Amino acid sequence: MWASYRTGGSSWNLQKGLRPDLVLLDISIALLNGLDVGEPIKAKKRAIKLIYVTASDSAVVAAEAFRRGASGYVLKQDEIAELIIAVRHVVRGGSAASVFGWRRCEAISNSLS
Repeated sequence: MWASYRTGGSSWNLQKGLRPDLVLLDISIALLNGLDVGEPIKAKKRAIKLIYVTASDSAVVAAEAFRRGASGYVLKQDEIAELIIAVRHVVRGGSAASVFGWRRCEAISNSLS
């Protein structure tokens, strides 16, 4: 199944009938922040895996994404292979961050534990 939404507001349709295993969300989507869209989706359907795709390599943003239930965090400037690896890893039950941001995210994750 594949669904695509242009704005955060229209992505609320995800909560109405669609039952994906994985959701890719841009943090900088129109109308609503991707983090604000993903958090209630994750709260309502805990089994859904969220991978955020973003241009931001900010450790603060990455930490917030994982705090709100992200399973993955991939930078837009990374090779497409990074996204594919992240999707495969997350679907298997792991968590993933792009190689570029991995050290930052790993440090953040450890500090949250």
